[in-house]
Amino acid sequence: MTEKPDEQLQETLMRIEGGKKQLEALIQQSRVIEAAMVELNSAVEVLEQVKKKKIGDEILVPIGGESFIKVSLKDNENVIAGIGAKVSVEKNIDDAVKTLKDRAEEIGKTLVKVRENAVSINSQMEELSRSAQEMLENARAKK
Repeated sequence: MTEKPDEQLQETLMRIEGGKKQLEALIQQSRVIEAAMVELNSAVEVLEQVKKKKIGDEILVPIGGESFIKVSLKDNENVIAGIGAKVSVEKNIDDAVKTLKDRAEEIGKTLVKVRENAVSINSQMEELSRSAQEMLENARAKK
């Protein structure tokens, strides 16, 4: 059974709308991933700076809301690091940095895939838009 031109146009427009929603979701996902990468990279920078400090040095520790407290450094070799599922363990700073960099690399790969999906969906939407435009022009020409 062949579809009528109006039904084809309606279906194409619905697919474009669905693509827009998918694209918006991918953009949001991309932003979340980028924020996670920034957080991981910031943690790496802080840990690398802590290694350079001496025990007893005063450092600023972020407590949220762009606020900090001053503390004296008690250990410049170990850190309490999250390992997942809200579980944390004491690790050597070098090991913690490696773990954070590995996580950032994995997240970076995910970000690439999300962006590739977004480009693919965008291309499909452009093709659907051209198709819808042709259908409209053909419908006008027949009138």
